[in-house]
Amino acid sequence: MLPNDITNNLRHKPRAYQIDALAAWLKYIDGKPNKPVQLLFNMATGSGKTYIMAALMLDLYRRGWRNFLFFVNSTNILEKTRDNFVRVNSPKYLFAPSIKIDGKFVRVREIRSFYESDPNAINILFTTTQRLHKDLNVPHENRISHAELAQYNLVLIGDEAHHNNAKNNLYRQAAFGNWESTVEKIQRQNPRTMLLEFTATMDFEDETIRDKYHKRTLFQYDLRKFRQDGFSKEVLLYTASDDLPERELQAIILSQYRKFVAQKNDISLKPVVMFKSRTVYENKTSLADFELLLLHLTPEKLSEISAKSTGVLRNAFAFFTSNNIRFEQLCQELQQDFCPENLLRMDGGQQISRQTQHAVNTLEASDNNYRAIFAVDMLKEGWDVLNLFDIVRLYETRDGKTKNGVYIPGKTTISEAQLIGRGARYFPFTIDDNCDKYRRKFDDDLENDLRILEQLYYHSAHDVKYIQEIQQVLDETGITNFANE
Repeated sequence: MLPNDITNNLRHKPRAYQIDALAAWLKYIDGKPNKPVQLLFNMATGSGKTYIMAALMLDLYRRGWRNFLFFVNSTNILEKTRDNFVRVNSPKYLFAPSIKIDGKFVRVREIRSFYESDPNAINILFTTTQRLHKDLNVPHENRISHAELAQYNLVLIGDEAHHNNAKNNLYRQAAFGNWESTVEKIQRQNPRTMLLEFTATMDFEDETIRDKYHKRTLFQYDLRKFRQDGFSKEVLLYTASDDLPERELQAIILSQYRKFVAQKNDISLKPVVMFKSRTVYENKTSLADFELLLLHLTPEKLSEISAKSTGVLRNAFAFFTSNNIRFEQLCQELQQDFCPENLLRMDGGQQISRQTQHAVNTLEASDNNYRAIFAVDMLKEGWDVLNLFDIVRLYETRDGKTKNGVYIPGKTTISEAQLIGRGARYFPFTIDDNCDKYRRKFDDDLENDLRILEQLYYHSAHDVKYIQEIQQVLDETGITNFANE
């Protein structure tokens, strides 16, 4: 049983594996561990790492900690995290509307300095690893300093922690050392300062990293186990020899199929499609071309696609027919739902505005009308989206290579697999009072239209070598099990 101060103050009930993670924490912390405390939670994308963070904040508050320093590799992720922890009206907010610990109401506050902290509140300072490292090692007025941190019992919470190793990070300036040395100095100054790290993708095959985290890893729940337990979408490859515009149309037709299936079953769902480009220029061009494609879409074109459809696309058109959805209606609705106002472009490397960041982090919200995102190298990390069901690869290049007779997938394919992993987050829905809304329900009911709500399709050209490459990477990461299917 978890303490009521945890379960009563979270917005959602914990899942079974989250209870296991928190139970491991309680056993560890109640065992009077050696100081300083440095722990890793190695949990799959979509398994609720931020939920565990919120639960730990509540437990540590009742144990006397008040100040939390949250850091992550990317500035863009911070806005999403603020939604999780401090914005009560956000649909992503993780705490209960009111928090009560030891009989007293507790606020959660964002602060800019620990000198502002309230001894009766959960105080969170948000920053990036780069900013924190620089602030602490290049003294500057109105910035965090080692002297400030030494005065407080802190909990350092690091998300996407695989970036925080000297081998991988960007903070190896000879003038003031690497990130590990900064953390060591913080904890030397105050041994009660804890370091809690979270990631889905720690490279344990690297001997240095494996040795470093061998004793620190408190809980592991990898993506393969997460998928096997039914908590993710089923990922499928949708390959076609058709030209790119037709593949784009196939994706939005499947998306509209999901929308109609959900409506028929009283499920509130606005499915989203992602179109992934290789460069910023191509992304802009792809968006403009898509707008023209929809502008000139006709019922006759949809009839042509229907006549040669197979597999899930044939199922979609069969559903339209059986529910009296004619090509004229389908054409009109596609043009309305995927109009320019409902398309969002995000280019790689850009500093995303708060408004755009909020839009992409609240795609499930009822007042968010975006149906498609055109992106380059974005959204691989820190993106919580449940209603992404189709990803369309708009290019056909590969960058894998053969070394010593072994084929090694390229960085592009690995990046694509990471994106697919984020899209594989399950969209929760219920069909009766007895089902688990967070788990797949139709793995053994292949003819049920609702099964389309549990699947993510990755659309690409029919390139045999590329298909083998992406299947290999997806299998290795545990997102799929093509090799045994």
